[in-house]
Amino acid sequence: MTNQPLVAEERKAVSVRGLTAWTVAFVALVAVAIPVARVAVFHSSRPYFFGQGYMYKELAVALASGQGYTEPHGLWPSRPTITRPPLWPVVLSLPMRLCPGCDSLAITRAVEAVMHAFTAFGVALLVWTISGSVRRMGFAVLVTVLLPDAQPLLLGGYCEPLATALLVGGILLICKGERWFYSGVLVLSLLPLVRPNFLLLWMAAMVVIGWWQFRGSSRMNFVSWRRLIAAAILFAIPSAAWIARNYVVSGRFPILAGTSGMTFYGNYNSLSGAAGPGFGRWIHPDEVPGEEKVKNLSEKLTEAQVLRYYDLKGREFIAQHWKVVPLLFAAHLVRSVSPSPSDGAHKYPLWVFRLILYAATIVAIRQKSIPLDSWFGIMFMSTVLVSLMTVVLFSGDDRYLYPLQILLLVFVCSTRYLRFASVKPLSQRYLRGRVAIVRSAQHVKAAAHRASVSDPTP
Repeated sequence: MTNQPLVAEERKAVSVRGLTAWTVAFVALVAVAIPVARVAVFHSSRPYFFGQGYMYKELAVALASGQGYTEPHGLWPSRPTITRPPLWPVVLSLPMRLCPGCDSLAITRAVEAVMHAFTAFGVALLVWTISGSVRRMGFAVLVTVLLPDAQPLLLGGYCEPLATALLVGGILLICKGERWFYSGVLVLSLLPLVRPNFLLLWMAAMVVIGWWQFRGSSRMNFVSWRRLIAAAILFAIPSAAWIARNYVVSGRFPILAGTSGMTFYGNYNSLSGAAGPGFGRWIHPDEVPGEEKVKNLSEKLTEAQVLRYYDLKGREFIAQHWKVVPLLFAAHLVRSVSPSPSDGAHKYPLWVFRLILYAATIVAIRQKSIPLDSWFGIMFMSTVLVSLMTVVLFSGDDRYLYPLQILLLVFVCSTRYLRFASVKPLSQRYLRGRVAIVRSAQHVKAAAHRASVSDPTP
């Protein structure tokens, strides 16, 4: 049995009543036009993929050309790969199939722009849902489409724009009410196939709901655990299917994305654990002193064996240097909120923006203007938990925090800050006072003029 008042509240959460068609159309236009413009302006000046974006493109090209989920120019070109999650390459391969001769970089960036547009439009709807303010809705879509941290993701070929579109879309459906609840869970279930660290998202949501029930929240007291468990099963199905596929092609279980092994060892090795400016920083395994190159290992071992090798190396380091591990956890957390000189001076404004966003979120939470025991609050807190675990265990990379940053924008843009709300009455009283002073001076001047006119004395 569900809590009827809560269901009624969530059912009316996403409704366009009160919004004109022109407002929705304008918000959608802004959500699409600005990301497309951002990509178009910088496309010619950055005619290449960044980092992992190239690897995602290789997988998409292979899928579009009928070669299956392989990396034609990778270390194991003739074998199905288990290194990366599949959904982003699958999405990219669809327009590549429709236009075989088109430039893969242009297609990728166009899809990135569309995903960012979906995210911005979803953020706007969530903000209107929570605040009921069209102005805040418009402000939210502008801030999201102009988000500085999105620029390298839009140009580089990264998967985060798709991840945020799924995250915002799933939460929007869940907030819509009981009828759309499982649809929202289904959308969120695709998220681990883009960012594997979100595999724990629904488990985190159940922990948050249990905590609110323990605290005696009236909103959560009658939430059906049967529905939550059914949702957990639904959430796990796509990831379980991909894990089964990886077992069939590699013989290893469980593997959702093989990159976790290299990422794990890159954070727990002799170089990242050594005192100095690189302490707690992710290091590519090839850069670890005395470590055999990945290419050399690929000539002797299968992909699954190489990834397993790095996983064991990371565990070995932790077993031998367990006293350093808590310091590495703290270093990962500190790096997530501090700038790095090695990233370049252009990253400092992005760092300042994130600090302002974090501070504004803390003020909004303390103000309690948005109930954290609502469905949005639950999914927001769940995303915080997943992001925190990812940053502490692995690293404070900007990409790990990007989905959380989108939800922080929703939270901040939906909040009516009480301290700033008091500025308007103060300014009005100030203006009234100034007007009164000016009118008084005018009255005195007019009285003096009348007195001078009526007095005949020269």
